[in-house]
Amino acid sequence: MAAVGGCSMPDDSRAERPADLCLLKRAVKNLLEQHPEGMTRAEICRRLLLGTDFSGTYRSLLAQVNSILNVMVEEGRVRCRGSGSAGIYVRADGATPSRSVL
Repeated sequence: MAAVGGCSMPDDSRAERPADLCLLKRAVKNLLEQHPEGMTRAEICRRLLLGTDFSGTYRSLLAQVNSILNVMVEEGRVRCRGSGSAGIYVRADGATPSRSVL
C-alpha cells in the first residue's frame, strides 16, 4: 500500500495518477458521510459518475471504488454489511452497527 498526500492507496491501483485516487477516496468518504444508512458499491459509482468529471468507464470506476473500499475497510474507516455486490458500506464511526468484511 502506498501513501499519497496523506491517503493510503492500493499498490495495484488502475488510475493514471495516485493523486486522482486520493481525490476519489475523499469523494467516497464524503458520500458515506452524507448517507449514514450506507451504500452499495454500485450506488457509490452511480453517484460519483453523476457528480464528477470522471472520464473513464463505469467498469474502471467500479474497480477503483472496490479497491478504495477495501483499503478503507482494512484501515477500519468503513464497515460492510453483507458481501459481494449486495454489501452495504457504512462509516465505521456511524450509528449503524455492522461487521467488517473484506
